[in-house]
Amino acid sequence: MISAEQKLQIEQYLIEKRIPLDILIEVEDHFLNQIENYVLNENASFNVAFDKVKNLWKDDLKTDKYYNGREVAVFVKKISEKKINKILLESVLFTVSVGLAIYFFSLIATKEVFTEIVTYLAFIFLGLPGLHYLLNIKIFNLTKNYKATKLNIFQNGNLLILISGLIIVTSASSISVTAGFIYDFYNNVATKGFSYFIILMCVTWFYSFGFLFQIAFVKSAKKIKAFINL
Repeated sequence: MISAEQKLQIEQYLIEKRIPLDILIEVEDHFLNQIENYVLNENASFNVAFDKVKNLWKDDLKTDKYYNGREVAVFVKKISEKKINKILLESVLFTVSVGLAIYFFSLIATKEVFTEIVTYLAFIFLGLPGLHYLLNIKIFNLTKNYKATKLNIFQNGNLLILISGLIIVTSASSISVTAGFIYDFYNNVATKGFSYFIILMCVTWFYSFGFLFQIAFVKSAKKIKAFINL
């Protein structure tokens, strides 16, 4: 049976490998099971069994670097890329859906109605991440207590929202004007609206990407409450 001190030793080893807590919990379970197998089946001491398991994980725990130069375990990078690519695809599909919805709406609405509705929807869209943040503020505050270790790979989603949000808010007074140009573009009245449409789609994608990151962060962080003794 592995003692509390030995379990803490395993946790510290994994934390040193810069593994986010959500992934660390799963990896720790594997370590515990494999170490116990060596202890029971080969009558090995904890230290010997621990060294054997570390050797088994040697390749996966080798460090690699993200695009920003930050070091991370190889297998964590693979998991992160897979999850991020999933969110990337979801945000692209959402953006395309928004573009199509705006297009079909422009076909049945007058320019005045189109401009007014799109402007209202834009501000609602802007407010959703803020509302989600307030509803889960205790979860987001956890990052202040675990600065040395990331809770999960989605922890920086708020930064994406902040950047894109500032872009939108800076031009908030011209959202209705932008909507008008897009309406004209959709209805072949003017080509000037094409550039506005591209900007809208880019900002929508970036903002939705950050919002999906935020949602994934909260969902993952709630699962590790027991581990961090909340």
